[in-house]
Amino acid sequence: MDNEIIRLIQPNLRKIDAIDLDVEKLIHSAASFGANAIILNAGGFIAWYPTKLPFQKVNEYLTFDYLGTSIEIAHRHKMKICTDTRS
Repeated sequence: MDNEIIRLIQPNLRKIDAIDLDVEKLIHSAASFGANAIILNAGGFIAWYPTKLPFQKVNEYLTFDYLGTSIEIAHRHKMKICTDTRS
C-alpha cells in the first residue's frame, strides 16, 4: 500500500485568468510550494478544454486546451491530478 502524503494545491482560477495564462509557471509554482497533487479546472458550468458537448460552454477567454496542457505539465512534475467540475 502506498503511504505517500498528498500535498494538494487548488489554484482558484476565474474565467478571465485564462488570458495569457502561463500554465508552466502555474504548475511550477504549485510544485515549489511542495505540492505533489493539483486540482485543475475542468468542466461543469464552463469547460476548460475543447468540447463539442451541446450544453457545455467553453471558457470564452481560452485560446488553448488548458486542461490537456496542465495535465501534461503536471505529469512532468510528477504530480497527481484531480479535476474540479464546479468551475
